[in-house]
Formats: sequence, C-alpha cells, structure tokens
Amino acid sequence: MRGPMRHVRSGSWGIKTVALAIVALVTLLSSCNVWGPQNNPVDPSASNYQGYPTVTTSAGILSVSPSNGGTLYGMLTMSAVVGATNYEIMLATSPAGLTASPLYDNASYTSNVINISAASLVDGVTYYWKARAEVAGGWGTTWSPVASFTTSATWPWTNHPVAGSQDWASIASSADGTHLAAAGYGISTSTNSGGSWTSTTQFSTASETYYGMRFESIASSADGTHLAAVAPDYGIWTSTNSGATWTNQTAGSQYWTSIASSADGTHLAAVVSGGDIWTSTNSGATWNDQTAAGPQAWWSIASSADGTHLAAVVNGGDIWTSTNSGATWTKQTAAGSQSWYSIASSADGTHLAAVVNGGDIWTSTNSGATWTKQTAAGSQSWYSIASSADGTHLAAVVYIGGIWTSTNLGATWTNQTAAGSQSWYSVASSADGTRLAVALSYGGIWTGVVAP
Repeated sequence: MRGPMRHVRSGSWGIKTVALAIVALVTLLSSCNVWGPQNNPVDPSASNYQGYPTVTTSAGILSVSPSNGGTLYGMLTMSAVVGATNYEIMLATSPAGLTASPLYDNASYTSNVINISAASLVDGVTYYWKARAEVAGGWGTTWSPVASFTTSATWPWTNHPVAGSQDWASIASSADGTHLAAAGYGISTSTNSGGSWTSTTQFSTASETYYGMRFESIASSADGTHLAAVAPDYGIWTSTNSGATWTNQTAGSQYWTSIASSADGTHLAAVVSGGDIWTSTNSGATWNDQTAAGPQAWWSIASSADGTHLAAVVNGGDIWTSTNSGATWTKQTAAGSQSWYSIASSADGTHLAAVVNGGDIWTSTNSGATWTKQTAAGSQSWYSIASSADGTHLAAVVYIGGIWTSTNLGATWTNQTAAGSQSWYSVASSADGTRLAVALSYGGIWTGVVAP
C-alpha cells in the first residue's frame, strides 16, 4: 500500500588534444580502509572485494575499466597485483609501438588505478597498453597481455528503455557500476551497467499476493550480489544472488521507507516512517529494533562500508548519526530541522551529504558533527543524493529538474544537461563517482559517465 507521500532513497574531452586526468582512487580507498586491504580477493562475494580482482603476477593483469577494446571516459583501472609497491604502464598507438616506440612509459604509480595526466592523448584515437608490477623490489620481465581503449570526448548519458517505463522509486549500484538494481512496482537488475535488464517475476503485479506492492528503497553490496529492498507494509526482502530470487525477512510489516547496506551485504539498516530504526548483522536473517532515537518520520538512511557508521534523516526533523551500528544515536542539530529527503555516506562514514526537498544540499566532513550549506546548486526540489567511496564525488537529482554533480565535496556543482530536465527520483554512484545510474518517476532508467 502506498502512503500519501513518496520517498527517495539512496542507500568532461574536445576534438583537440587533451590531457587525461585519471584519478588515483585506490590510494584513497586503502588509506581510508574502505573495503579492507588493497590486496582484495578475486572472489567478488568476499567482504573486502573492491570492484576489481587481485592477481599474483603481472602476467595476470587485465583491463577492468574500460574493458579491453572499450571506451575510455576518464579512468583506467586494472587488476591489482598481490604485494605490488609500484606499477609501470606503457602506451602506444599500435601493439608494435609498445616495443619499438612507446608514446608513454611511467613506472612511478603506486596504485592499480592509474593517473596518466602527463600523457597527452587525442580524442577518438585507439591506444594500446601493457603494464607490470614491482614486487619485493623486483620488476621481472613479464608484462600483462596487451589491451586497448579508444578515447572519447563525449561523457554519455543513456536512456535504457529495455528496463521499462514505470514508477521507479529507488536505484542501487555495485562499486564498479556494472551491477544495478532498480525498485518500484517490482525489481529489475542489470549486470552490464544498464545495457540489458532482467525483471524479477517473483513480484508480478498480477499476483494477488503482491497486488499494490511497491518497493520504496533498494541497497546493494559492493559486488552487487547481495541486495536488500523494503516495501511499505510488505516487509524487508533480501537476495544473495544478484536479485534472481528473494526472501521476505522477519522484521515485520511496517511502513518501511529506506534501507542501507555494508559493502559485504551482511550489515543492513532500515527505517520506518513513524517507527524505529532496525539493524541486522547477518544479511537480514534477524533484526534488532534500535529504539534509542525513538519513533520518527524517518525518510532515508546511509551506511559506511563496514556498517558501523550510520546516518539517518527525519523528514521535518533532524539528522541522526551512530558510530556503533545503531546501538546508540546522536541528534545532529547543526543543520537544523528541515524537510530532509535523502542522505549519503562515504565508505568510512566521515563524509556525509544530505538534501532538503525545497531547500539546499548540505555536507559534513566530520561524521555529522558540523554541516556546511552548499548553495552553489541552489534551492530546489532535491529528491536523492549519492556519494563516491571517498566522499569527494557527489551526485544529486531534482524532481522536475536536472542531475547535478560535484567533484569537490559539494563546493561547486555541474548540471548534467545532456540528460535533460525530468522527474528524476533516485540516483546511485559507483565507488569512484564517475558512473551514475538514475531512476525516473513514471519513466525509464538512465546511466551516465561523468568527469573524474
């Protein structure tokens, strides 16, 4: 059953030569201990998987993003090598050129997400590259297989009609942006960044059991295999196989409005409008009613990667934070009592961003203790906000308005006009903040790649 109000969850090259600015993301992630150690496992279901595999030798290095032969929009991510202290990358305009006359050769990178801003690359040209890693003081003679990418000046926004036009309420993304899950009157999932979609038949609207059932919020683990969704009066539902099948959990039939997940999908937190905050430490099998913050008009909740830091907003109330997985809560009054609609968190829980419907965007760099009113994007009908893992990249959407992005903690904002002014309802972000997915109310699903 739907309530009187709807809810939102979270929870750029030219023709001439330009310099590629490719963000050194992994150094930031590891310094923040985002999803565990930098040597994350190959297995994407592991709790500290970071969106790319770890390999044991340079020969195993593969191009992760873009995939081999794909289009480079602003970031080159390759496999991480166990024990690597440095990476060397070589670029050329032909495979043979990598040996005879490389265009670029740099062995000073400490991350497998490479910053090659010193290499001036031309728009629309195909480049070939190979890499190797320094381990235990030695480079060895083995290089990765040769891979390629083509540069592009256009930061694209794509409508995915295959997902269907319906009353979408929420969208979630894996860390690498390949796995997406959208919820509304049913749930649809994608494993190729929105290129194709699969609708879950379990919640058929023709079914008597689920007649009128509308999911209000969906959350994803970092690898996209663990999903959790809430439907007012129909409970909390979880999936451990990327949405193929779903289990109704035992937290009861309440007016659930938002849900958030840890990176590994084990720690979940959900809120009830007019009720309490509930948490789970076993992927939703059992739930704890966290009464410390009391019953309120909870509207949105966000979680750190490990599930210990939580932040929730009250529509017509305040922002509340917890540093112990919801056992106790602190009312953060610095931003005031407002019509809070959505909140997002960095992986470590220190950087928070929240939006006010009919107001402004607010940010915090100290886990909510103090807040800054970011006025650059103006006072608008903000509905949803998403954050990168380090909190620097933000994306927010306006209902009957635009998609706005920031790369500096919200200090300045860019309106992504290519997607137009529409009834945007929910936005999700990859861990690096460059790949976005946005759901429309009574419309489709769009994906975009934005400048790092």
